[in-house]
Amino acid sequence: MPSYRGVEQSAIVKSITDAIEFLETHSTGPECQKLIDRLRTPDAATGVSPLGAIAHAATNKELASAIRGSGAGWLFGATGEVLQFHAVYNTDGKGLDIVERLYQWGAGAGARTLAYNKIDEECDAWLAMSYARKVGMTEENLEKLAGVADALTQNKVALGHAFKAITQLVEMGAAGADDDAMRQLFLTLDLHERHVAKGTLSTVTLDGAQANLEFDRPMSQYGIVMEDMTAGRTGWDDPKVLPVVEKISEILDPFRETDEVSRTGVGIITKGPYEEGKTPQGIIFGSTARVAQAVADAFPELKVIDYEGRKIAPNTLKPQGPKPGFRL
Repeated sequence: MPSYRGVEQSAIVKSITDAIEFLETHSTGPECQKLIDRLRTPDAATGVSPLGAIAHAATNKELASAIRGSGAGWLFGATGEVLQFHAVYNTDGKGLDIVERLYQWGAGAGARTLAYNKIDEECDAWLAMSYARKVGMTEENLEKLAGVADALTQNKVALGHAFKAITQLVEMGAAGADDDAMRQLFLTLDLHERHVAKGTLSTVTLDGAQANLEFDRPMSQYGIVMEDMTAGRTGWDDPKVLPVVEKISEILDPFRETDEVSRTGVGIITKGPYEEGKTPQGIIFGSTARVAQAVADAFPELKVIDYEGRKIAPNTLKPQGPKPGFRL
């Protein structure tokens, strides 16, 4: 059975199916439903829906292509904060599980444009309402809301509009106001005011709870340590670096077709504070674990580490790197 970033095809299909049914049950509105419908609607030419194409892909490469073309990434990226809300509160006793399974193959990960789309507006309104309903109308909470809102903007006019809307939303939530009334109130704000209002409500409501969510992710940062670069004796333009860059590109390129490589570059490999002459530097790349292993196998004479500094030991019992016929 094909897999994508280490997750089997059947598990991916189930994770998508469960997630879209969950998003329909707790709908943010028509824009979210449009994206869900696109996943299920058969193509006029092939008669196969994007979700069906994912289910029927025959190889890893076909599966990656089907996922990229399905629109699932756009849906789960756009609803990312909504899904985070459901994970924090484990909505219906399954919100956390649904989000965990999406994270396992990187659903919704990746760059998005800065455009503020209809789905963004819809999700922001839903979140503002949902956060407001979680905040008790107490003097302590009002002080917290005021302090957070003040820290989120230097525009006093925007602050006034946003804070007024925040307090009204909290009052309406406590009084059991319907969604339409709360949504319309939120949408009277301009874009900056909306960000202040939603950001304030989320900060006070979650109180850092989202930081406690830990998910297994299919991609991580790895690097080939260049000792001279770490010691500050040379830079990225050193002649000794170029051959390594060229060779690593040959190793990584086949994996790009299966979405297992996210980026490459030169710089600091590990997380944490920088220590001159000690913090590992070299050629960095974002990838799945199997790609990192292929790189380590191809460079047994060099040190390959992950972002926590753990060494990826080369497996000398296997051929080094992808060979002709390497199954993608």
